[in-house]
Amino acid sequence: MSVERAILFVDLADSVPLFERLGDRAAAAFVQRLLDRLRAAVAGEGGRVVKSLGDGVLATFADPTACLAAAERALALAEPPAAGIRAAIHLGPVVAGSDDVFGDAVNLAARIEARARPGEILASEAFVLALPAPLRARARPLGEVLVKGRAGPVPLWRIEPAAAAEATLLGLVAGPAVPALRLLLRHGGRKLVLVRGGRAVLGRDPSCDLVVAAAVCSRRHAIVTHLGDRFALEDCSTNGTFLFPEGGEPVLVRRETVTFGGCGRLGLGQAPSEDLGQVVDWASGPS
Repeated sequence: MSVERAILFVDLADSVPLFERLGDRAAAAFVQRLLDRLRAAVAGEGGRVVKSLGDGVLATFADPTACLAAAERALALAEPPAAGIRAAIHLGPVVAGSDDVFGDAVNLAARIEARARPGEILASEAFVLALPAPLRARARPLGEVLVKGRAGPVPLWRIEPAAAAEATLLGLVAGPAVPALRLLLRHGGRKLVLVRGGRAVLGRDPSCDLVVAAAVCSRRHAIVTHLGDRFALEDCSTNGTFLFPEGGEPVLVRRETVTFGGCGRLGLGQAPSEDLGQVVDWASGPS
């Protein structure tokens, strides 16, 4: 049976240089002291440490407010020579085993933590919405990002320290309206229009949304996703995707995801400097 829990992942932002500088024995002792203090921070807020994860811990809480308090206590433990501590918090259903927790919510929290920087707490929208208003006012929207294992983009929020929140009005307060954009993809005589949340697969396979039959193009070459105020390109190919934004620097994308905007040309498997059937033009503008 699943239960709703606030989920906390917290760890050293980058422990590899620590082991290089201190040596294995001294670094391992440093990490162990940190783990003991992280467990104490979780226990001090009424949470349950599920398990240690190398240089961090996974913990669950019945109360999102307590989860955030534990995350902030954890960040305060950062000390030289460590680069810093990072945390991710999410709220969702988990299946609790005897010594572990499972489920999509746990996987999403882990993906969110991978995007956090030293000294940063990243949160899902579900977690932010569950906070009381004074704490919700400290959440800063970071926009939507593509997360591995998710078909669509995921909204992310950064929890600002209390002092920073006092200086800047943040949270779930509506800002200036962002004009709705559409993304036009054009290949040969075919056009494809994406709106917010839209997704298109580009490649040689006839099942693709935009078929690009060039020999240098993979069967399922790339995925383009409309994120609202910008777009994402995920390369899934053998030869990579060349991104040539108008007025910007060209980028070779290979087995990774990048965001882009404006207008320009994509070269699927080969640079678009010469159109041999691999070029897709893109342009964005108001819907």
